[in-house]
Amino acid sequence: MELGAFSLAFADDLFRVFPEWRALARVQGEDDLATGYLVVEVPPPSGATEPLHVWTEGDEVTVFFDAYHTHFEWPVGDAVVSSYENPITFIREILAETLVVVSWWNDGEWLGATVQPASEAIKPWDGCGRTTHARIRSWKGTFNREVHATPL
Repeated sequence: MELGAFSLAFADDLFRVFPEWRALARVQGEDDLATGYLVVEVPPPSGATEPLHVWTEGDEVTVFFDAYHTHFEWPVGDAVVSSYENPITFIREILAETLVVVSWWNDGEWLGATVQPASEAIKPWDGCGRTTHARIRSWKGTFNREVHATPL
């Protein structure tokens, strides 16, 4: 199975920035389809626990890290530099630990997740009244921690 045109175009751009990831890539799709989509699973660096996943299923780019994922259109215009609009910029910011994932939990039940700048103070129980704790994860593990909610 070969990559579809959308996936191939994104893969060219992704591997131009991260050429070592070409060896981590595979094509995935349904057996009855002529073309598939790109799946890249990047193992975490030593000492970290969470891989990074990049998919191009459904003619959109999806990036997964820890309990968070987000979708991007591709290609993006030259003027788009925001990590919230450009998947390659987003990936770079995750890898640089400029962005961290914050996920909220009620004991073992996942309630939601977001990304935020690593430099911002984390208020883990804002917006999730049943939260028992928040889990913070960064690519290299520098900012990894759990913050427990104070009972009311």
